[in-house]
Amino acid sequence: MFSVIRQFTEAGINCGVNIDPILPLITDSNEEIDTILDNCNRAGVGYVFGAPLRLRADIWKRMQIILKLLDVNDGIEVYKKRIYQFTEPLKQSYNIAANESYSSKVLQNLENKVLERGMVFDFPDFIGVSRIKARNNYHHYTNKNKNNKGQQITLMTYM
Repeated sequence: MFSVIRQFTEAGINCGVNIDPILPLITDSNEEIDTILDNCNRAGVGYVFGAPLRLRADIWKRMQIILKLLDVNDGIEVYKKRIYQFTEPLKQSYNIAANESYSSKVLQNLENKVLERGMVFDFPDFIGVSRIKARNNYHHYTNKNKNNKGQQITLMTYM
């Protein structure tokens, strides 16, 4: 994926990566964040943002399986008592955010690491038509859907 992003940045397109969701006890470690950000930096990404996982009943069922498979000691209890602070069963319509203490710590760590690498912890305010060089000719990028001119595109558009 980062090789595709690199092609965009080399063509002069500002790229941003949203690390979302950041999975508590799984992808929130310094090592995991460093790996993602180092890849972003090498690919020329200018903007990075992220957010911790939000739990719904269906996601919680999957996370319990993942925590067990990864052998995360006391992971289920840490999610329930310290990070998300809930009791079971979760109602189907609930969407639970990680507590403020955990969220602030993770996002501050991410922001510091992003800034250390010279990237911006945010997304650009303006997304417009860009001139990009492709096959020795300059082209204007326009979204194929005429109603979406100037809107943000995603990597998934090209995969």
